[in-house]
Amino acid sequence: MKGWYKGFFFRSSYEYLFLKRLEAQGLIIGQDVILEPFQIPYVWKDEQHTYTPDFFVPPQRTVYEIKADHIVNDPDVQAKKEAAELFLGAQGIDYKIVTGKNMGAPASGLLKKMLREDPCVFLLEKSPVGDTLDLLFQEQRRFMELLRRERGFPIFPVDLNAKNGQKLLKDVSHDCMHELFEAIHLLKNSKLHRKTEVDGFDRESFVEELVDALHFFIELCICAGITPDELYRAYMKKGTVNFSRILSGY
Repeated sequence: MKGWYKGFFFRSSYEYLFLKRLEAQGLIIGQDVILEPFQIPYVWKDEQHTYTPDFFVPPQRTVYEIKADHIVNDPDVQAKKEAAELFLGAQGIDYKIVTGKNMGAPASGLLKKMLREDPCVFLLEKSPVGDTLDLLFQEQRRFMELLRRERGFPIFPVDLNAKNGQKLLKDVSHDCMHELFEAIHLLKNSKLHRKTEVDGFDRESFVEELVDALHFFIELCICAGITPDELYRAYMKKGTVNFSRILSGY
């Protein structure tokens, strides 16, 4: 099971459990824990590879690799371990492999239940980006290509470092905000200082204005080179942070 916990991406339920164990020790996720900070060269089957350990905990001067019990003794895992011990040892950093058994992991069913019930966890499903989001991006891109052919719309995605590129993103952002303001103007009963009630909310027009804003938002993403998958992952990651903040008294 993969997903995000308080903004940290975990690739297995054991990695999630390890983060929970660190918190139980009084460490703060995002402050006392660094995700995949080292790129360690190693040789496997006479070929050069790069190994990226899971977590570095600076207060403990220790790098941790989380593994299932049954693969700890695999030759590839041991080759990585030897390379990591040499590489990190030269910097005064310990290296440890942690397994489910080391952590006293509960049974698989209980661990899955724990993950699904944790409000600070967003799980990555097998198909992370739904067909609907892909379709929205595809249709907006098709429309943008029509605008480029018929109306001289700039080539996209743009160079995010270039002045013209940033100018386009700013213009599209303004268009998106304008449509949101158009939607807000339909909330005629929102004025607290007004005594009278305004009936007849135009829901159809409200939804239409929000859709216009969504069109420009997706256009902004496409211009910036942001894919549906990247947007989805960033959304899920930030969502776990938001849950964590509320539940921790932020």
